[in-house]
Amino acid sequence: MTNNKYEIAIEALMERRDELIKEIEILDSSIDSLRQKSKTSTQPKISSEVAPKENDSNTIDLRGYDKSAPLSQKFAFFLSKEKRFLHFREVSEMIVYAENSNEEPADVAKKLSSSTQTLKKNGTIVKYQHGNQNRNSFWGIPKWLDENGEIKKEYMYNKKYLHHGGSGKKSNSLFDID
Repeated sequence: MTNNKYEIAIEALMERRDELIKEIEILDSSIDSLRQKSKTSTQPKISSEVAPKENDSNTIDLRGYDKSAPLSQKFAFFLSKEKRFLHFREVSEMIVYAENSNEEPADVAKKLSSSTQTLKKNGTIVKYQHGNQNRNSFWGIPKWLDENGEIKKEYMYNKKYLHHGGSGKKSNSLFDID
């Protein structure tokens, strides 16, 4: 019976957390809007830009993006904006674009993996692995999984980031010509 009370309290706190995140996003939007109107911002902020996504016609909303934030916060930013499971490679591409960086997305992805350890350990984010390959790991929020540990349809990852690997058939010749 006590576990049920804790589960109810946890669920209520998580719902309140989600409400606060939405309120913060609204506040950030209002602040950006007022800054644009008053022109008092001393430094142009990338957060007021909207970046095109490579994979479709949608855009990435960069309002509120903090270039100086730690990588774990940048990951959380994109997770909250996209509201779906993400692959580290996908987020690294978003970060490189948002920061107009010359850094390779693969290098950023490696850093993301280690910098999000605290989020992983405390259960803020959870891993969903497609198939047996660890490189097909996607990260999201626990409540985006159903009771069977599967991703709920509305939080599904972008299949573009699935690694399908080779056919498993190796050839000893330099050219495979039949």
